[in-house]
Amino acid sequence: MLYSYVSRSFADAFNTVTATVNGAKGVVPSYRLVDLNTTFHVTNKYTFRLSVNNLMNKSYFTKRPTFYPGPGIWPSDRRSIVATVGVNI
Repeated sequence: MLYSYVSRSFADAFNTVTATVNGAKGVVPSYRLVDLNTTFHVTNKYTFRLSVNNLMNKSYFTKRPTFYPGPGIWPSDRRSIVATVGVNI
């Protein structure tokens, strides 16, 4: 299990608090994430891995870009689940 905390930050070097109309400046709020991953060794040959990123399905964003595809807020991914099977040959 991985717990991450990222404190609030500012989108520009002037530490602008109030967000601009286009969303390019302002505070980027703090956020917390919990990721979970596990591995099962089924046999010496087969391994099964399961990962859940953003376990609590938090809505957050990490930046306020001013470049392509345009100014605004880029939301980050919500919960994602990845399963893999490994085979040792």
